[in-house]
Amino acid sequence: MIDERPKIGCRHVRRLFPDMLASADSANATARADRPEWRHLESCAGCELEYRLFALSSQALNLAACPERIEPDREFFKGLRARIARGPDGLAGIEPREERWASALLATARQLIPAMAILLLLIIGATLMWNSGHPRQQANRQTEAYEIQEPSPDDVLDSVAAVEDKRDGR
Repeated sequence: MIDERPKIGCRHVRRLFPDMLASADSANATARADRPEWRHLESCAGCELEYRLFALSSQALNLAACPERIEPDREFFKGLRARIARGPDGLAGIEPREERWASALLATARQLIPAMAILLLLIIGATLMWNSGHPRQQANRQTEAYEIQEPSPDDVLDSVAAVEDKRDGR
């Protein structure tokens, strides 16, 4: 025999999730089995997973909105009373946050300052070694860059003639 019950799609069932959740508590199992959306959930694993997630999220939201007062347990108050009874001397081992931060910063600085000093010395030493070299190499560099030649007698005569021409206005 062919099942003549109407089949509905996943989209339609997912739109009915809020109504299904509201009727899930009130309806019994036999009444749910006759409904097409519940039959679809039994046959479709994807929709079943989506329905479970929807039910869990709505339950979590309902519990979060619960107006029930939350109170600490007895152990909290016992510990608090003991701490108060110890007084300020009982808090000697606990540093305030600002002091812990300052001590951590000081410890870091104590480690970084020697490393930075060594790095600075290496940079200065490398610079001095780069700029200075062997004295002979420096002398060779200067003579190569500025080759000084003795003036020839013709150069002297040309320069004297140029000075005399300037005086005469030529």
